Amino acid sequence: MLEDRSNKTLLRLSVAPITHLQYLWQNLLAYSVILTAVNLIFVILGVMVHGDSIPSPALLFIIYTVFSMTALGFSLAWYSLFRNKEAAFSILGGIIILMAMLGGVMWPVEMMPDYLQRAVMLLPTYWVAEATILVSYGAPMKELVIPLVLMILFGIAFLLLGSRRRLL
Repeated sequence: MLEDRSNKTLLRLSVAPITHLQYLWQNLLAYSVILTAVNLIFVILGVMVHGDSIPSPALLFIIYTVFSMTALGFSLAWYSLFRNKEAAFSILGGIIILMAMLGGVMWPVEMMPDYLQRAVMLLPTYWVAEATILVSYGAPMKELVIPLVLMILFGIAFLLLGSRRRLL
């Protein structure tokens, strides 16, 4: 998106009959196809290397794909807030690490104080970690509905946030 802005592509798109939401949504879909292929390769390689010890490759693929779309929505919303590429990159790295640390990706959420355990439920990384833990314990698909729906809602919210901000 920042490249499109610097190449004046967004300026040309602004006179086209396309909304900012449509632009963001189409970018999200294009990149999600690429990440879905990467997720598929990742799961297939995991099955090849680890064999039957992987709990449910299909559920893991679904979790990774939904989280990929959520992460793309976050990225699109993030880059719509910045005009300077370097500032966006430098701040985004810190935000991603902070979200991973607080969301239970780097250590269990249960190690944190109670007030933080509740607050981190507002992060999509918490829900991907929760879904992965549920799959690792062999939970049925119906228990994964809440984490998956919440990640989808986060993706939609990020997309809407990015579309509300003027891209030019």
